[in-house]
Amino acid sequence: STHPAERDPEEETGLLADLMADEEADNPSPDKREKKEEAERLGQIWVGDGAKLVTNQKDCPGCLISADGLRIYRPPSEKPNALEHLNPTGIQANFVQQKDGKITGNAHMSIEK
Repeated sequence: STHPAERDPEEETGLLADLMADEEADNPSPDKREKKEEAERLGQIWVGDGAKLVTNQKDCPGCLISADGLRIYRPPSEKPNALEHLNPTGIQANFVQQKDGKITGNAHMSIEK
C-alpha cells in the first residue's frame, strides 16, 4: 500500500468507500491490511471535524463519534474470537455507520501486526 503521506484525498475516500462497499456486500476483505497509523488517520477522516470521544470509554476506549452522531471509529484492537478467514491478523479497526442509534454498517479493517 501507499505510504500514508503519499495518499491523496481521493484515494482516502476511495479506500473508505471500498470498506463500506465490502461491508454492504457482506464480503469482508481480510486481504486489505493497513498499518495501525493508517487506520487511525482514516478513522479521523471517517468521523470528520468536530468528532468527540464516545461516552462509554470503558467499553470502547479511544472510540470517536462524528459531530452528527452518524459515524463511529473504533481504533484497532485485538479480536481473538473473530474467525481467522475474516480477521487473519487478529487485530481490526471498525468504521461504523448508525442511524437513530442503530448500527446500519460496520466495516472492518485488518491491521498488520
